Amino acid sequence: SFIEREMLVEQLHAANVQLMSYALTDTLTGLPNRRALYEALDRLLARAVREHGSVLVGVIDLDGFKSINDTYGHQAGDTFLQEVSRRMAAALRGSDMLGRVGGDEFVLIGPGPALIRKRPDAGGVAQQAEAEEAARAMEERILAATMGRYPLGETTVAYEGASAGVVALDPAGLDAEAAVRLADARMYEIKQARRAARTIH
Repeated sequence: SFIEREMLVEQLHAANVQLMSYALTDTLTGLPNRRALYEALDRLLARAVREHGSVLVGVIDLDGFKSINDTYGHQAGDTFLQEVSRRMAAALRGSDMLGRVGGDEFVLIGPGPALIRKRPDAGGVAQQAEAEEAARAMEERILAATMGRYPLGETTVAYEGASAGVVALDPAGLDAEAAVRLADARMYEIKQARRAARTIH
């Protein structure tokens, strides 16, 4: 009876761990889901306040995903999402986290360079420039990682890359929702610029 009870407790514990994992994971891509990512971002912001660091937050939108779905079907769309997730995750630093927060929308978070807030001297300006540089480098890495050819069953699709908007944020007074909104605004700027460039060509 005692051994049976112990086994039952272990099974319940394992089931709870699995449920918690499901609650925080996107089932299609295996990436953290919205809830897991926002919780991690709140923790990252709090740590950055304590350590006087910046936080990098990016929103990634898969331009043209709807037409892949419509042309090749949902199964091909799912395969594309899985592969593009794998390529993006492989392009990030070990300290970064990528999550899927909606259909074809992803959010990435990570620690940014230190910030100096004491006075706006040259040091402070240089630190801000360094943070901006880190954000631009991250955008370029995501674009390069997502661009390329994707085998989708019978066909191969040449993909022009995702629109990634990354911001380097001073974490003071920010929560996860506000931080993601700022990155979202940057992503829309990138999307509009890419659309305009395509129109010109």
